[in-house]
Amino acid sequence: MSLPEYASIITQCYAGLNGEINGQLMRDWYCAHSMDEIMKADECSDEMVIAEKGEEFLKEIAELLGECVESKLSNDKKRK
Repeated sequence: MSLPEYASIITQCYAGLNGEINGQLMRDWYCAHSMDEIMKADECSDEMVIAEKGEEFLKEIAELLGECVESKLSNDKKRK
């Protein structure tokens, strides 16, 4: 999943994120906001992705993101 491709959606839904969007900025944003703010931003981005690409596409990118996060967490645990 290419974050720059969705930069306009990200900047509209995730208050305070602008400019070049990358994984580190997204992680920092999630860590700095309340669960309520996160849920609202996620719902906003889901709705916009569905409107632009369809619900099936949203499911596919959610699966890819989940696999990526699991892989990253596994690698981080191995390093410790």
